[in-house]
Amino acid sequence: MATLMHRRGAMARDVRNLEVFQQADALFFRVVAVSATIGRPGRFSFCDQLTRAALSVPVNLVEGSQRSTTRDYARFVEIAAGSAAETGYLLSVASRLAPRDMPISALAAEYDVLVRRIHVLHTRLRALDTAARVPGPAATVSAGPPPPAEP
Repeated sequence: MATLMHRRGAMARDVRNLEVFQQADALFFRVVAVSATIGRPGRFSFCDQLTRAALSVPVNLVEGSQRSTTRDYARFVEIAAGSAAETGYLLSVASRLAPRDMPISALAAEYDVLVRRIHVLHTRLRALDTAARVPGPAATVSAGPPPPAEP
């Protein structure tokens, strides 16, 4: 698990080491595979929207990690959470349009978990940003384990 360390404005941000990024990246490729199997009229525009939303999640995590302030980074993480929620919704729509034997609803549920994990990262980054504004020792934050699954 990667740790983000803040020391006098410097942030070590190799987002590729964050589990939340790795999950978003892996889920994107699963969405691409699923979208290739959806065979309904209008499939292109729907699948295009689905894959763009799914790609936006890891892309915003990467882009945000390169911003100069923790506050800016947190904003991109927040955008990634919105894209993950959008992807989850589009997958729920796809599960209603696709044949019953396609495991799309399970993938949508994985995006629900990803949204919660991204929100944890966002909350921790906001806390780090707040701590950085107050003089004191270096603050540390990590993406942490995923939140418990809801019943």
